[in-house]
Amino acid sequence: MKKYVGTILIIVGLAIVAFPFIGKYIADQKQQAMMDAFYLESDSNEAANEAYADLDSVFESTNTIEGQEQLDVDIESIDGIDLDGSGIETEDSDNQGSSMTLGEQPDTIGVINIPKIDLRAPIAEGADLDTLRFAIGHMENTADIGKIGNAVVAGHRSHSFGVYFNRLDEVVIGDEITVETGNEIITYVIYEIKIVEPDDMSVLKNSSNYRVLTLITCDPVYNPTHRLIVHAIDKEQQ
Repeated sequence: MKKYVGTILIIVGLAIVAFPFIGKYIADQKQQAMMDAFYLESDSNEAANEAYADLDSVFESTNTIEGQEQLDVDIESIDGIDLDGSGIETEDSDNQGSSMTLGEQPDTIGVINIPKIDLRAPIAEGADLDTLRFAIGHMENTADIGKIGNAVVAGHRSHSFGVYFNRLDEVVIGDEITVETGNEIITYVIYEIKIVEPDDMSVLKNSSNYRVLTLITCDPVYNPTHRLIVHAIDKEQQ
């Protein structure tokens, strides 16, 4: 009998010790589930899903030495823009947002600024190979930047110059991202950072109430196998 009592006391003691950890785990899981439901809601958008899947071939284009050399050449060919983005100029436009001196490069719809990683880069419409050579690409069939919904943008990670999303893995929750358009400057605050499989479409989930900005790039920088995802919400809606 004493043996059983001792065993029971040990079990009770372990349960008391483990209870705070179990409670914290359950609370964390509930909070994460609430956050996912609060900001991003399920949305079936086959066109956006197809564009997201196509990012595999776009990102693969810079995974080789030749691909990186070509990306470097493309970056250098952008007229009037220093490699750190300091030469970008914006001006008001009724239907196109910001415009920059890009020569024959894609028309831009805005400029993204991430002070934490000293990034200032043009945003162009589309996430195809040609667009991402010269800019951060806004994925078509996702929300317009600054509008209600999930605006998704993708970018390369340049090995040589550290521009575009090369240093995106350095941002943390709470960091700010601003996007300039011809009409306004929107400030977003990062609320979630994660690494996902290339076929994880959950990053495209939409929102019917909030202005969300999602940043996508490949991970790691060399020989990437996954995607780095950064979710941010309009600071005014926090």
